[in-house]
Amino acid sequence: MERGASKHRLLTPDEALRRVLSHSRPLAAEKIRVRDACGMVLARDVKAADDLPRFDNSAMDGFAVRAADTRWATAKNPAILRLIGEVQAGSSFRKKLLAGCAVRISTGAPIPRGADAVVMQEDCKVRGSSIQVRDGEPKGGNVRFRGEEICKGRVALRRGVRLSPGAIAWLATMGVSEVTVLRKPRVGLLRTGNEVVEPPKVPRRDQVRDAHGLCLQLAVREMGMELKVVPDVRDHPAAILRAFSELMASCDVVLTTGGVSVGRHDLFHEVARGMGIRQVFHKIAQKPGKPMAFGVRGRKLWFGLPGNPVSSLFCFYCYVRPALVKMSGRDDFRSVWFEALSSTTVHRNSGRPEFMRGKMHRGRVVFA
Repeated sequence: MERGASKHRLLTPDEALRRVLSHSRPLAAEKIRVRDACGMVLARDVKAADDLPRFDNSAMDGFAVRAADTRWATAKNPAILRLIGEVQAGSSFRKKLLAGCAVRISTGAPIPRGADAVVMQEDCKVRGSSIQVRDGEPKGGNVRFRGEEICKGRVALRRGVRLSPGAIAWLATMGVSEVTVLRKPRVGLLRTGNEVVEPPKVPRRDQVRDAHGLCLQLAVREMGMELKVVPDVRDHPAAILRAFSELMASCDVVLTTGGVSVGRHDLFHEVARGMGIRQVFHKIAQKPGKPMAFGVRGRKLWFGLPGNPVSSLFCFYCYVRPALVKMSGRDDFRSVWFEALSSTTVHRNSGRPEFMRGKMHRGRVVFA
């Protein structure tokens, strides 16, 4: 137990979370494909590999023109231009646009040489091989210029940015294929208990179906973390040591369920000590989840979660999830607390903080 911690006074939830977060440090950086980096945090600035846009192009469907030919055009006195061709996105117009001419152009298509504006097709009327322009455009009107958004070599995204689908699309558009990001934690899960049976096996009369293992797996995968699960281990020191050691060697965070209370068959404390894990705390003044244990070995973390499904899942969201978020390099690892009115009467018999399941509805909470 850490220096200064009382053997008799249990930690409050806030104190326990602070100790967990103090041992949760961002992991090493790695270079990966940008398409695989969604949700990860940049470890280095990313520079544009190309100009964006890559060439001058049309911002809308219309007609490429010389602004000087249309600046005086009105509905009553339209500019009449000769239509000499068409350019679509993905193609080019080879000729130079001369005075008095226009080229039909699609959104995203390259601006023809000689043109310096695009008039919307809604402001034009086609008459055979000519068009009537009823509202002119200034020079540069409706044109997206090369490098207008970003030029090659400029910083596109700064380190510390969490990559969203939009951010990845932004990088891919300018030719970035790889990024250096902070690695996400690898999580190991070890479930124990002679009484636990994994579905679809049918339990005996003295057994229960595994619920906490399933919900913890889903909670970890929902975060996009790599998860390693070992088969259920019986309550035997040698079996627990073998599986526990395997996970501590290959994972950054290990979750175990059950075996952290004070009964004869609660073996994790003894096994953890034998593996060189330093116990930071055991038990928190809260309901549910009082028996939770937390320990460290180097930069690796161990969470000894209670065997009760509700308690283990609560402890995951209250303590494990913030640790995983912080280790991923993100800064949104603290929960947001707010006040709400209860729509039902709540009876509390405990002298410790009690967390209850409920649903928020228009500023009121309905407890389950």
